[in-house]
Amino acid sequence: MHVGGSAAPTTSDPSADCCPPLRPSASPNLALQRVSLALFHPRGSRGKLCTARAARDGHGWDEGLVAPSSKAISHQLANAEVEYQSVLRFSGRRANANVVGISAAALDFDYYKAGLPHRDASAEDVAGMLIEAYEAAGIPIQSLVQDSGRGCYAPWLFDVQMSGDALPRWRMAMKGLRGPKLDDDGNIVRRRPRRDRKGNLIEVKVEPAVEEFETRMLPVWRLQKALGVDRGAIDPARVLRVMGAVHPVSGRMSRLAWPSAIQDIERVSFDAWCDALMPYTRAQVQTMRAERAAWKTENPDHVPAVRRPRRFYGGKWVMIGADLDRLLEHRGAEWFAVNKCRDWWVLFRAIAIAMTEGGTAEEWAERLAPRIGLPVAEVATSLSGVERGLRAHEAGETSPWKGVERSAFYDYAYETIVDRLDIGIEEAGDADLRVLVPGGAAPMSDAERQRLSRAARGVYKDSRPAQVDERLAVGLLGLSMREDGHTIAQVAYVTGRGRTSVIEAMREAQAHLSQASSVPSAPAAEVQQTVREPSRPIVVLDPIEAPAAVSQPASEAPAVPAGQVRVTAATPFHATIETATATWWWSWVDEGRRGRGFVDLCDLRSGTPSDGDWALVEAARQDLTRTGSDALTRSRRRPGRPVAETAPVARRTIARAVPLPPLDLQREVELYREASGGGGLRHRRALVAA
Repeated sequence: MHVGGSAAPTTSDPSADCCPPLRPSASPNLALQRVSLALFHPRGSRGKLCTARAARDGHGWDEGLVAPSSKAISHQLANAEVEYQSVLRFSGRRANANVVGISAAALDFDYYKAGLPHRDASAEDVAGMLIEAYEAAGIPIQSLVQDSGRGCYAPWLFDVQMSGDALPRWRMAMKGLRGPKLDDDGNIVRRRPRRDRKGNLIEVKVEPAVEEFETRMLPVWRLQKALGVDRGAIDPARVLRVMGAVHPVSGRMSRLAWPSAIQDIERVSFDAWCDALMPYTRAQVQTMRAERAAWKTENPDHVPAVRRPRRFYGGKWVMIGADLDRLLEHRGAEWFAVNKCRDWWVLFRAIAIAMTEGGTAEEWAERLAPRIGLPVAEVATSLSGVERGLRAHEAGETSPWKGVERSAFYDYAYETIVDRLDIGIEEAGDADLRVLVPGGAAPMSDAERQRLSRAARGVYKDSRPAQVDERLAVGLLGLSMREDGHTIAQVAYVTGRGRTSVIEAMREAQAHLSQASSVPSAPAAEVQQTVREPSRPIVVLDPIEAPAAVSQPASEAPAVPAGQVRVTAATPFHATIETATATWWWSWVDEGRRGRGFVDLCDLRSGTPSDGDWALVEAARQDLTRTGSDALTRSRRRPGRPVAETAPVARRTIARAVPLPPLDLQREVELYREASGGGGLRHRRALVAA
């Protein structure tokens, strides 16, 4: 019933995979869903909450991020069937690395499973057991207990809103709350002795504070094990079933089990919650640090212990791990199960985590198993070899490979991962993979890598003919798009060039077409092929209707006669220059103390401007430049400072009244909100409306 990492929600019930989901017996309660989202994500909190649902075609899941505002949540619930909500808030996408807001924590109890002692209990009974156990252990009791439809959740709602900087502390507290894996008798598994550099076995010493903490928390851990606690629920990217949603298997609505009313829910202190779930409180840690610093000051001859430098940096595996997450999102966990690639994905992803973060096989299994749909114990056993290799690497051990001593840890080439996971070139592009690309991850020498780096930085290193051909192709594409009604900004976005560069390319392409006897074959189509189709967005349609076509003013400006020029300047820094053959948009750009004006070709009506029109335009441009420079000089004068007398500047008055179309105030307000992120809905990623 949770989601881990970037995977979709998965059910922990084994019968859910073999039995088709039942149709809900009741419709969702939107009011209760709104209350549930507001409890976990108060209004004005930082970041965006994630809402998710099972895809209606039976394959994969739909999810999206919305702002924690009443308007966004109401629109989301009204237009999408929300079934899950995230515990934390994110930025960009739901992932552990993107957590930016923390205001809650929760555990999931699947006490209904076969073989558990409390499978016939109710959510209210479980709430009483948890309250009694937490009070005895000195832990702040949970804020509420939510009946998920089969099991239950025990969330803690915090009284303050933390940023993503508190995530390490949040994860340590969640790990202490969940506890270690107990044996069948409910005792902590005995710690294995470790080996020193000489190979001798050394017993692992347990600090008195840690031993006291384990003794205090052991009854809680035993009760949580008897209630079927989901050990993977400490993943920051997990989601819970939202209150008011109907469980598809049981047909019961998720509801509030304890307390009896929403008004009775109390929030807890985040600091008190963390201090109760760790061996050392924050005050104790600060005291120990201060004592250690004072001791070092009193003993200047103290030689600190030499720490072994980290022998790998993980740059390669950081990119591989990101690509593996994108591939899982693109394919879905079902594809890996059908094609029997789940073990390979888990292996490569665990190596990426070990290379960059370290850890143990159990920790990797708890993070990866729910995402790929495998049992945690099975994954932990399969990753034991990876953990042994990591420990051997940390001990400095090496192994021979093709006559060279290499690290004892695993290392796979890009092409091996691509081959094992059967990644195609088209799929790599659709999934936006960076390094796991067929043929693109071949090993290179240092000289080849340096050569490619120089070529990537030197964008003007191409030959002159190649630059001309490329600019001609861009110009032809721009002219074609302009005929279809696209703007210069859209042409610049498609071609990846600047606006001025696109305009110059269009001018050269127009001159080439007017001089050539025949139109060349469409190089513009080749440029269009390089434009990638965007991925299928999951958004709610904007309820704002498209604005009606703006009516043109009744009195349009007459055409400019041949041999004349018309200049329309709304401000001293922006103007329009029109002749009988073409139209220019002139703009003054301020660059520090030196301003410069330029003529920007905006539209080309027919043919190439004549020499006479060019002369008229140049004269108008010089006049506008003098006017803009004079206005800029006046704006920079300091008040009260004497101004040196200068020769009067002769200039013409060229400002004219320009008829404007009627202004739609409501539409302008909506456009401003959308551009500023203050309430528009078009830019938000959300669920598809049913």
